[in-house]
Amino acid sequence: MLKAIIFDMDGVIADTEPIYHIVTDDLLREHGIVTADDYQDQFIGVTSEFMWTTIVNEFHLPLTPEDCIRIIDKK
Repeated sequence: MLKAIIFDMDGVIADTEPIYHIVTDDLLREHGIVTADDYQDQFIGVTSEFMWTTIVNEFHLPLTPEDCIRIIDKK
């Protein structure tokens, strides 16, 4: 008997990558950072924590990864 079904909702029902790309670009631009169009491709499939830790360290943002996630989640 089937007891559970697991769905990977992100990307299956709704393609949210373009939206995250836009809001991430907006946050980076607010700090004077403009990246190449394909910059964010390296983060497809990773956690938000990993992505923002990488970005914060690479660009020396005056925010923590948690700050970035909180900001993005409000947009």
